[in-house]
Amino acid sequence: MANWAWRLSHPHAIATAFPAISSDHSPILLDVAPAAHSGKTFKYEAIWDEHRDCPAVVKEGWENIYSTRDPWGQFTDRADNCKKYLSQWHKTTFLNAIREIPKIKARLCSLQNADSNSVNWEEIRDIRGEISQLWKQEELFWGQRSRLKWIRWGGKNTRFFHATTIQRRGRKRLVRLKNSQGDWVEVKECLLKKRITREATCPTCHKEQETMERTFLLCDWVKPVWFGSQVHWVPDPTLISRFDQWLWERIQLFKRAPNNLSYLLSLLAYYLWHIWKQRNNMVFRNEPPQPLTVIHLATNQHFEFITSTRDSGNLRASSNRGQNTNLAPSGPRVGGCWKPPPQGLLKCNVDASWSSPSSQSSFVVLVRDANGSLLTGLAGKINASSPLVAEALGLRQAMNLAINMGWERVIFESDCLVLIDACRSGVSKAEIIPILRDILSMKAFFVHCGFTWVRRQGNEAAHQVAHAHRLRSLPLN
Repeated sequence: MANWAWRLSHPHAIATAFPAISSDHSPILLDVAPAAHSGKTFKYEAIWDEHRDCPAVVKEGWENIYSTRDPWGQFTDRADNCKKYLSQWHKTTFLNAIREIPKIKARLCSLQNADSNSVNWEEIRDIRGEISQLWKQEELFWGQRSRLKWIRWGGKNTRFFHATTIQRRGRKRLVRLKNSQGDWVEVKECLLKKRITREATCPTCHKEQETMERTFLLCDWVKPVWFGSQVHWVPDPTLISRFDQWLWERIQLFKRAPNNLSYLLSLLAYYLWHIWKQRNNMVFRNEPPQPLTVIHLATNQHFEFITSTRDSGNLRASSNRGQNTNLAPSGPRVGGCWKPPPQGLLKCNVDASWSSPSSQSSFVVLVRDANGSLLTGLAGKINASSPLVAEALGLRQAMNLAINMGWERVIFESDCLVLIDACRSGVSKAEIIPILRDILSMKAFFVHCGFTWVRRQGNEAAHQVAHAHRLRSLPLN
């Protein structure tokens, strides 16, 4: 237990409990050493709003700069210049209240203790007004940092604001993290952006400082991703100075092909997203980044996105023409009808029917080509503890069928959203983890292996066959 006075004296103190070894008491180590700071971030101070010169300073900082960069670069340059002007103005215009208040109080005390005949009452009045203004600045300063919106400005709450700020910073300060193996990992090695450590080495290659440019473009494992992608880029370190500038140049390049603009922009977004996910898996799960994994995931999910948005556009167009349709409302993931795969690919629709009392389930696999022709099918009985387990077992059987048939380019489709999301992300509920591992390991047998989710209407054929098979009412033909 500690009172407010002690917390104000030791704002960065940390208490750590150690395991009990030779006694039934756990020792507690109290570290009162101040935390290291790596610099301050810019914050817009609430006290600036009270000064009449603030708008003029912002305008001067925004206009008093010349930049020949692209529009986004000009915006960032102007914003940085505004921060610089405001910081300099703050130093010259506003006094440090904590340092100046005692000095002004001492001046006021000496004036009040002087001979009454020589007292300058006008100066005393001015000093009192100056102290009130400094008190207001200090109160606004700590009130802004305490983030207590239920206390109004006014009243001398500075001490309360200061103590609350220290308590909040203690709660939000990250000291260490726990990885997927349950081991504690010191944050100082990987969270430079949180201003906890000065270490900034790239966590994947350990060669240079980790920056936006290196993370997404220049790291050794990222270059094969861009080269193996559909755009076949080779990032050149000599031509890349800032990531935002590089991104702006790519967008301008895409605009030269307006018919493919949305296709190329979404493709770029998927590649950047999966590069970032692989980087985080390396940092927090110690999983080495795999360029081929990024290429496959980004390509497959981009294909699903383009297919779903195209179908949604067709559905809206038919509705606008007044045509009647039995399709379900299209969502952001896929439409509600079955769609043939692209040329050169096969589609395996999978579904399972589960019975609660007996745990007896049936699975069905229907395989069709790009023309919509049914090539073959598979149905069977399985024991499953839940509908999700039944769906996962059915998908595994479908992948076994494709491997045995020698098919290398297959899309596996199901109406179980939880299962499809697990196949895409590799993270699932505990009950299907062993089955999911088998499914993900089978992907190595395919040149192209995709997982798509479809509404029940789009998987109706497999659903009806699975239900009939479980009830033993499936015709032999």
